[in-house]
Amino acid sequence: MSDNEVEEVSFLPGENLNRKSYYEPSPPQRCKQLVCSQGRATAIIVIVGIFILTITIIASFARPGSFPCQDTNLEQTTAAPVTTTPGYIATNGEVFPWKNVRLPRNIIPLTYDIFLHPNITTGIFTGKVNIVARIESPTDFLVFHAKDLNITDFSVHLRYSGHNILAKKFLEYRRNMQRYVRLERELADPDEIILQIKYQGKLSDSLSGFYKSSYKNKHGITRYLATTHFQPTEARAAFPCFDEPDLKANFSLSMVRDKDYISLFNMPLASSEPYMVGAHSYYLDKFQSSVKMSTYLVAFVVCDYANLTDKTEHNTTVRVFAPPDQIHQAKFALKAAVKVLDYYDSFFGEKYPLPKQDLIAIPDFAAGAMENWGLITYRLTAILYDEKVSSVGNKQWVAVVVAHELAHQWFGNLVTMKWWDDLWLNEGFASFVEYIGSDIVEKDWHMGEQFVIDDMISAMYLDSLKNSHPIQIHVTRPDQINEIFDSISYSKGASLVRMLQNILGEEVFQAGLIDYLQAHKFSNAETRDLWDAMTMASHTIGGVNVSSVMDTWTQQMGFPVVTLRKNGQTVTATQKRFLLYPQSSVEEEFVSPFNYKWYIPFNYVTSTNQKDVKRVWMNKSSVTFQVPADTQWVKGNAGMYGYFRVNYEDEMWHAIIQQLNKNHTVFSPTDRAGFIDDVFQLARAGLVQQKIALDLTEYLLHEDNYVPWRAALDNLAYIKFRLQNKPVYSKFKKYMLQLLSRLVTKLGWEDRGQHLERYLRAVVLKEAIELGHQETVDKGKQLFRKWMNDTSSISPNLKLCIYMAGVEYGGMEEWDFMWDQYQNVSVPSEKRKLLTTLGRTRDARLLNRLLKYSLKEDKIRSQDTSSVISVVADNPGGQVLAWRFFKQNWKTLEQRYGDVSFTWLD
Repeated sequence: MSDNEVEEVSFLPGENLNRKSYYEPSPPQRCKQLVCSQGRATAIIVIVGIFILTITIIASFARPGSFPCQDTNLEQTTAAPVTTTPGYIATNGEVFPWKNVRLPRNIIPLTYDIFLHPNITTGIFTGKVNIVARIESPTDFLVFHAKDLNITDFSVHLRYSGHNILAKKFLEYRRNMQRYVRLERELADPDEIILQIKYQGKLSDSLSGFYKSSYKNKHGITRYLATTHFQPTEARAAFPCFDEPDLKANFSLSMVRDKDYISLFNMPLASSEPYMVGAHSYYLDKFQSSVKMSTYLVAFVVCDYANLTDKTEHNTTVRVFAPPDQIHQAKFALKAAVKVLDYYDSFFGEKYPLPKQDLIAIPDFAAGAMENWGLITYRLTAILYDEKVSSVGNKQWVAVVVAHELAHQWFGNLVTMKWWDDLWLNEGFASFVEYIGSDIVEKDWHMGEQFVIDDMISAMYLDSLKNSHPIQIHVTRPDQINEIFDSISYSKGASLVRMLQNILGEEVFQAGLIDYLQAHKFSNAETRDLWDAMTMASHTIGGVNVSSVMDTWTQQMGFPVVTLRKNGQTVTATQKRFLLYPQSSVEEEFVSPFNYKWYIPFNYVTSTNQKDVKRVWMNKSSVTFQVPADTQWVKGNAGMYGYFRVNYEDEMWHAIIQQLNKNHTVFSPTDRAGFIDDVFQLARAGLVQQKIALDLTEYLLHEDNYVPWRAALDNLAYIKFRLQNKPVYSKFKKYMLQLLSRLVTKLGWEDRGQHLERYLRAVVLKEAIELGHQETVDKGKQLFRKWMNDTSSISPNLKLCIYMAGVEYGGMEEWDFMWDQYQNVSVPSEKRKLLTTLGRTRDARLLNRLLKYSLKEDKIRSQDTSSVISVVADNPGGQVLAWRFFKQNWKTLEQRYGDVSFTWLD
């Protein structure tokens, strides 16, 4: 799935806050920065929300429901209220016999036949599921999952004899969402049983499970749809099931729908026929049976959408569904999906196994997207793109999310992690492959360079704290699963996969990947299975014990800083865990099995041979290597493939700075970004003088590449926000404008150039406006006024800068105009720009109005409430307002988001 919501942390240039503001933690908290400084209150809101939500998820499991029995003499088990006493206590007060969050393996599901009839008007659905299961060991009980479902009928039959097995007792344990059934007799292996369960449920008011969404058509009429989001543990809210990733089965679906709607499922439609319920006429859609897959990948949608269709070279049908008035915005997503699917067929060495791949835009969606096999669901901004209105950043975002979710069709769907401990296997790999896939869509995007600033560097912020967590983390409760959908699983995971590819080489890496998929397809795997496949593949290059190397990166949190010291021709490299706040008193939750030592593939180049990349291994130890006598500097982590920082003695830092000022192009753009990020973070940790970090930025007077500038502006923002209310800020501002003025003049306001040049123009103009550069502000305001008279008059790639200038330096007239545009625009990416910019106003009354609007679903969608709170909190004049609003409306926010995180990655 696409870190936290992927869209919230993508931060395409000029269109959002930089990614670091979300992964900029202080010592006492995980994930977000809680330093009360301008521009960082966003993090206060989000982390507190996530922290409290995590705690309250447990309470949200306890909701009314019933579980009637087939034997009227059986004791009713739902009369008693839910106990608040700790322990495994059922709803009737009895001890719940199964004391494990994991289901027993006494029976294994084989097939599900699901029947559903949702009434979108009333929000009620009725269902029936027949589950064929195999008896694995003699047992007289079974345990399965059900959440907020009223089970009206239950029966168990032996599959081949048809003999009915009576149930003696039913118990429900709501915390684990489990139902326990004691049977009248013991079942023996290798028999099979059929569970027949009828039930009722309510379409969820949250953005998980089986829920209701809506949109307005061009006539202003509200249209409703029913959709699903099951990852990680919400399939149980739509049908009783064995809701764990390794309990794979085949699924078939029959869906009752209104004649004006269509229904979609993971698999193609097999038949559709009239269906009567009393005097009401409907249609019953029956779908082909699925391949073997996990419950969290099941998906179905009932809607009135239109679609665009194409086919891949291997004859896979690809369709994109969207509201009829927006279907024209789906053309690029369709083109990208076909292109990426064709490439992945070859890259993964396994043809896409389903006959079709649907992509569908969901108006209300908690994540960026969800990789349901054959029916991928997307937030509107992650799939719809209008070239006349949307920016190149929006276009890239669509390609990235499409590539990410399609990568999951193999890595996650075809081969699935056995348990959520290995979530990173799914998300880290897809987060790496998305760059490969989107690079196939557009070659001039330089996705490899963007990876360093958008994923690797961002992950390091969270991972440099004492309260980070290992990438492989033991999950013991359902509510813990949502906690690990974070930058560690996604971005650190992707960074480690990229590092491994560099260690093995692309050919060996791909061979190992193909072997892994072939060995475990339609099944489940663990991290060690991937390492074993890569180790076998590495024999062609002499052999690498991949598990020994990579375990030091996945089983302990954090990462090292490698310090280089040169003595004559000998360079000594030592490693130590890097901590952004080494003096923090935070008690660490995890104990390192390797004493915070790593196997480090240390790549380097020297001033005497800038193209010859050499590698030495640091085997949980220090290492020495020789360099030519006239070596002035060594660039450690050449190419920025290693997940670690590099520090140098002051003398070598000065030599590096001298080289940057003399000719910075001897280093690649990613290496220059690496220098910048390393030196500023080392300075913050007290390992380098802050003066060295600032001295290094002087070379930016000659820098024209987006990637180093992004790294610089992200790091300088930290200083800027901490000096903003101090007398010295005027000097800092003057220095920043000196660095920027050449580029402001050179780049100008004409939207031209290559992809990353347009990105650079956007971030430079945005920064100039934030710093109050008068010429830039005046031009922005002028263009804003022009836009107010003719909304087609400005380039999509400069809109955010122009909107910022108009709102931040304007008044109520400009704000009201922006609000009207937000209410009426139909392009999701444009709607998002308008919404986030509305929070830039300096008028507290307007900020309060925006916050109040964020809770009115007829004005702002519930999925966007957290974005509003964040952007207001990021406004220096809105920090207190946002915090006060958050506290005052906590109950409403908890009810709305109790089962989902504010910031899902995917």
